[in-house]
Amino acid sequence: MKKRTIILCLAVLLCLVGVGVRIWYVNKNNEQLVTETYPMGKTVAFGDDFFYMGDDSRAGYEIMVQSANIKTIQEFMEENGKTTDYLHELYPENAALPSHVYDVEVTVRNNNTEEDDKNIDLVNMQLTSLNKSYQVSMDLFSLLYPQVDNTSFGFKVRPGTETTVHLPYAVLDINWATLTTEEIKSEQVYLLLSMYPVKKVIEIFPE
Repeated sequence: MKKRTIILCLAVLLCLVGVGVRIWYVNKNNEQLVTETYPMGKTVAFGDDFFYMGDDSRAGYEIMVQSANIKTIQEFMEENGKTTDYLHELYPENAALPSHVYDVEVTVRNNNTEEDDKNIDLVNMQLTSLNKSYQVSMDLFSLLYPQVDNTSFGFKVRPGTETTVHLPYAVLDINWATLTTEEIKSEQVYLLLSMYPVKKVIEIFPE
């Protein structure tokens, strides 16, 4: 009986060693994710880094965050000549309406010499914090830039030129139910530029 117990223990031990070796073998060539954090006001090249698929136009592009502000939705609408009633035209009935807008002003430059038919993807260029992430609201983006086709969820800059735009991130009541502007401002957020092979973020400090 004692001999059988020893054999059983050895078999279990061998199984555990086998599993450990397998895990090591699968992960031994995996590269650790590298994160690069940049300050506002610094020009950051997108380079060959991408989000999840390398199918948008990023090579040759650079971006710099000029400023960031947190505004109530009422302030944002008034600044752009609209009332809050306009929100009901943008959002479905009974949808959660944004209480604030995180307004991030960026300058984007295209250093390429030839134009292609791809866009920079705005869907994944999120504001992220420890617990939350926010996407650019294409409805609010279209309010600021009605000449832009908001069905593409992206934009491009002509080769050899740069443009400065405001990226409006809608802060919904469902996430910030009782928070004030100051409380939202106190949470550290980052503008996510890429995920692989290097995760690039710009640290945001709202005014």
